[in-house]
Amino acid sequence: MQAAVDGADYAALVRGAHSLKNGSANVGARQLAQLCIELEQRGRNGQTEQIGEAMAQASLAFARAQDELRLLREEEPA
Repeated sequence: MQAAVDGADYAALVRGAHSLKNGSANVGARQLAQLCIELEQRGRNGQTEQIGEAMAQASLAFARAQDELRLLREEEPA
């Protein structure tokens, strides 16, 4: 998604955000899913002025979700 933003390829941003939104929602990463909804809508509507900030927030939410999933996996019984 960041490459799409950097290249001003908003159609690719919409596709990436849509895909990540669904995956995030499936694992319970609600904040990330919500940010992906925002990015998807901004990309569709050509609202590019705040995409950088939304991408930064999504990156942080993605890292937090990864950490949480990693912890859950480590807690699983063998």
